[in-house]
Amino acid sequence: MRIRVPENLSSTIPSPPSSYFSLSEAESSILLPSHMPADQINSETVDVDMESGAALDSSRNLSTAELSEIRRIIQSRNIQPPSQNITQDLPRARRDENLPKWNGRKEEFRFYMGRLRTRIETEMAPYMKQSTICLDMNDTLPEDEKFRVADWYDQSSSSGYFNCESLYKLFQEEIEDKHA
Repeated sequence: MRIRVPENLSSTIPSPPSSYFSLSEAESSILLPSHMPADQINSETVDVDMESGAALDSSRNLSTAELSEIRRIIQSRNIQPPSQNITQDLPRARRDENLPKWNGRKEEFRFYMGRLRTRIETEMAPYMKQSTICLDMNDTLPEDEKFRVADWYDQSSSSGYFNCESLYKLFQEEIEDKHA
């Protein structure tokens, strides 16, 4: 078994769970001097730069203590195994999401609703509170149509429960059905 410990990876990657350090033969390799006893394995003796030392032979069985120490070294350096290609969307600051606005023409309402739903699901729902999304949804309506959802806002405000899916359905019931 070989365990590879890369030296520098992006500091924005969060600490990976310990399950990433299963040290499987296919994924890993750390160079240790071949004479190194388990009690001397530490961050000074492990060749994480892969510059010197004999590779750990796959026929050698690592003890629990050796594996634990290697995991501790890897985790202390916040190193992500290279075989794990994790992309993570990080929360971003609130900004105007440029939700599509409806111009009031009934023939364009369905297209507007499709774009609205897609934009909310992809750009807003993972990062924002439902109440914020609902307020932004309301702002996409023409001024003379906003009264149609006023009762929904009153009820949601008093209960503290906002749900953009229920507002989306209300848009269809109160606006699309009235204009069809």
